[in-house]
Amino acid sequence: MADYFAASIEFPASALEDAEIKKALKDEGVKFEPLKGDPFREVEAKITEGIFYLYKAEARWGQFEELESLLRSKGIPFDRQSGQAFEFIPELVIFRPAKDGAPNQRSVVPGDWSYPGISGYKLS
Repeated sequence: MADYFAASIEFPASALEDAEIKKALKDEGVKFEPLKGDPFREVEAKITEGIFYLYKAEARWGQFEELESLLRSKGIPFDRQSGQAFEFIPELVIFRPAKDGAPNQRSVVPGDWSYPGISGYKLS
């Protein structure tokens, strides 16, 4: 049985045009409708400066497995953070697709969310 704890992920909002990604987000509980101002919702989604941000209070293993897999396969950069729970330490996953023939870059940083980025490759 999986443990569930807080996680967030962010990626370029332009990826929302992809039907598979939109379906994966709906599966995570994202509702594509105006927010009703509930400060205690378990799923929060917003777009700020061209970046889509998703927070889920109870994500399976603190991850978004299907969504992360889709983003990687489509070459869409993302950052995912998961909170600490029990014996699981916080984790930051940074994915940047190949650029100019270089390989994909994926980093996992346990317990440290202050990172300089990878190769200056921004999400937007």
